[in-house]
Amino acid sequence: MTLDIVKAAVLVAVASIAQISIVNSFELAEGRAGIILLCVIGIALLRGPIFGACAGFFAGLIVDVGTLGTLGLTSLLLTLGGYWAGRLGEATSDQRNQVARILIAVTLLTIGVEIGSMILHLLLGESVPVGAIVGRVILPSLLLNLILAIPVYLFCRVLFRPPARREREVSVG
Repeated sequence: MTLDIVKAAVLVAVASIAQISIVNSFELAEGRAGIILLCVIGIALLRGPIFGACAGFFAGLIVDVGTLGTLGLTSLLLTLGGYWAGRLGEATSDQRNQVARILIAVTLLTIGVEIGSMILHLLLGESVPVGAIVGRVILPSLLLNLILAIPVYLFCRVLFRPPARREREVSVG
């Protein structure tokens, strides 16, 4: 467990720095790939909601400090995203179609994080053009995240091997 914490901290730190310094400079319309969100989703699907929420908080804190943004905004969104991805992972861990599980998680959480960000910015008193957000930010971000979802998840799966399945005992009697 301690080794998983260290691996998650290093992965999230590297992904956060890569997001801030490299990935944010490449955009499609106004949407950007969310490498951090994809790593948090991968960790949460493999290790559960509490582990995913902690990874999301740590990643969001690094991003907020690194971009000099509103402290806690990204942390809140990624914490909630990591928790719900972990809940989805627990509910669907015994399913056969893992690719669909990953793509559904990425779709739901990309849309959820973007809409949550929009709502939080509105609550903080900033103006946000809702129509432009949907067409120019959410859809391109979703497309980029779906393209990168499987490779990032496979990388996370190499780092965080899923626990071995336990065989159920059937007693006749």
